[in-house]
Amino acid sequence: MTSNIAESFNATIKSARELPVATLLEYLRVLVQEWSYKNRNIASHTMTKLTNKAEEALRENYSLARRMKVIPSVTFAVFCKYHMDPYQYCAEFFKKENLVKIYEAIVFPMPSQSDWDDAEDMEYADVLPPIGKIPAGRPKKQRLKPCHERKEKNTCSRCGNRGHNKKTCRNLPK
Repeated sequence: MTSNIAESFNATIKSARELPVATLLEYLRVLVQEWSYKNRNIASHTMTKLTNKAEEALRENYSLARRMKVIPSVTFAVFCKYHMDPYQYCAEFFKKENLVKIYEAIVFPMPSQSDWDDAEDMEYADVLPPIGKIPAGRPKKQRLKPCHERKEKNTCSRCGNRGHNKKTCRNLPK
């Protein structure tokens, strides 16, 4: 199974997608602000050299190396034998300093509408609907699935071929 940030984000905002645009944008801003605040606190209160998940993986590999049961932990066995610091061989991406830098930016709240800086030439501008044809039928609410997630074609229980079922089968039974 695969999971990506777009699917997670889509599932999180599913209830808000029907809101008006201004309300939706405010909802998204609050959501991102909460996430940033929570992750900034987690990053700043991390007491290890690496992120929590990276530190956990390092400790797990280190304990496996002590028991000498897993082939990839040979590296950690060498670290143990020669008293080397495994942290110096970790990528910068997994270090605490990098995590703190990621969340150092602050998401500020929107100013009130009276404080917005309106351009004078935009005050009387006509806003027209987008040019394009709206397709017939109900709009799709679910994402389009990639080919590796699509269902396989039907298999006929009568002849065993794919692409049709028993009801539409034109072949002789086996």
